[in-house]
Amino acid sequence: MHSAGGVAVAAMWLFETTSVIMVITLTSPGLTAEVNPATVREGEKVTLKCSTTCTLSNHPTIVWFRDGQSVSKTEFQANSDDSGRYRCADQGQDLLSSAPVSLDVQYAPKNVTLSVNPSGDVVKGNSVTLTCSCSANPPVLAYTLYKESGQPLATLTPSQSHTIRSISLTDSGGYYCQAQNEVSVVKSNVTSLNVQYPPEDTSVSVSPSGPVVEGIFVNLTCSSHANPAVSYTWYRVNGRSPVQSGTQLILEKVSPANSGRYYCEAQNKHGALNSSLLLLDVLYPPRNTLVSVSFSVPLLEGSSVNLTCSSHANPAVENYTWFKKDGTDTSQTGSGEVLALTSLPSSDSGQYFCEARNREGAHNSTVVSLTIQGANQATKTFQMPVYISSAATVFMVIILVLFLWMWKSPIKLCQKTAVDKEDDQNTVLSSRRTSNDPATQETRTEEQENALYANVQLPPSHTHHQDSSLYSVVKPPALQNPPDPHYATFDFQQFHSSIDKAQLSGLHEDDVVYSTMKPRQVNMTDNLQYASIQFPLPSPSARSEERLEVDHSVIYSTIAKPEA
Repeated sequence: MHSAGGVAVAAMWLFETTSVIMVITLTSPGLTAEVNPATVREGEKVTLKCSTTCTLSNHPTIVWFRDGQSVSKTEFQANSDDSGRYRCADQGQDLLSSAPVSLDVQYAPKNVTLSVNPSGDVVKGNSVTLTCSCSANPPVLAYTLYKESGQPLATLTPSQSHTIRSISLTDSGGYYCQAQNEVSVVKSNVTSLNVQYPPEDTSVSVSPSGPVVEGIFVNLTCSSHANPAVSYTWYRVNGRSPVQSGTQLILEKVSPANSGRYYCEAQNKHGALNSSLLLLDVLYPPRNTLVSVSFSVPLLEGSSVNLTCSSHANPAVENYTWFKKDGTDTSQTGSGEVLALTSLPSSDSGQYFCEARNREGAHNSTVVSLTIQGANQATKTFQMPVYISSAATVFMVIILVLFLWMWKSPIKLCQKTAVDKEDDQNTVLSSRRTSNDPATQETRTEEQENALYANVQLPPSHTHHQDSSLYSVVKPPALQNPPDPHYATFDFQQFHSSIDKAQLSGLHEDDVVYSTMKPRQVNMTDNLQYASIQFPLPSPSARSEERLEVDHSVIYSTIAKPEA
């Protein structure tokens, strides 16, 4: 600064990062600015006064500036915005102003704010920092952190912050801070600290409390502590899917089918927690009451029998009572789950039933009839099964013997020699040659009248010719009144294959055997019995040579029964 011609010149250089600004203020030595008082508290009166030692033009106009900004009033109520440097000048001569003077306006803390970091949801177990800030003149001497209840939590000077580590549910609530300077003490607004956490203490309650009886209204309620709020889902142990969702599970008319163990699941965005199991035990009176009897049939006098009563009930049956019905009369015969009847007389015959009872009610079983037989009646009763079983045994033995005989007979028959076969064939030829003799014919006719004929066809084997046959004549007892004769014709052409051609040279195909037989008064078909028995064939090796021949392994028999 220097003076030239009585004018003070002041130069002030202001540097910025990209440019240099030069402000030149000319100070008039004849003007003096005055602020009264220079230090005030907000709300107090301030007066600005400008004086000069120079002779100015008539009626000069003084203007005021604060930090370069025009000030319209020379008297005003001070506030925090009025603090600054003031100067005055003659209007029109703004560059020739007085020296600046300062006004210091003091005020209590303003815009006191408590902030939370990190912002947003505060999850249980994490850390959070609370910071108090404000504007004040003079500066704040102390910051104090309080819970909404008014309990001081911490003094924040000088850091203005407080950190809560591993925050818990007890840290939830409202907080505020207090800023204090020489002017006054000011509180911030309340800031809520919302500590969130997954479900805790999930539980199930039942209403009404006490025993749950079949048919009543039952309400199961699920509760849990959590932040934010949870959603509830109900489950039944061993159930394939959730029962339902919601806080309550309502059973309007509970039944034994609803008995079981239930639990609920509480879930929010931070996790899930199941309740403990609740046993829903539905009580009901006895049902499905039955009587079982342990005895053998028949039930005899002097024997013993146990009658057992069973029933489904909840709680369990407390009392079983036995009754006997005799016609229209009913009398109690005993109590307990088992009724033991010993040394039974026939008078104990009758109808029995039991009653099952618990504290919820009673139920009767169906009636069981007992019939006690005397010794004579029991003997007759036993005889029939014995007869039946004996007859069945004898029949089975006969069937077994016949089967064994039929099984072994083909083996013995197959042992017949070729000589025997030849004799049989000669016998047949001889019979045919003498068939034309009247005397012989008459004799044979009488024999054939009462004969039983059997033709046994043996199975082919490597030792016998295919057409080997056994013929037998069985003569039944003679009848007392022989009926009139009749004639039968037999064609022996079927035996040509087993007779030597030389022996047949003297025979004609029309040769027949005539026999006189007594006619029967009943239909012949009623007196004939036919049987066909299939024998097992030889092994494949034994039949290899005759595999192209007809299988004659069958026995054909015709039996003519004599007329009674």
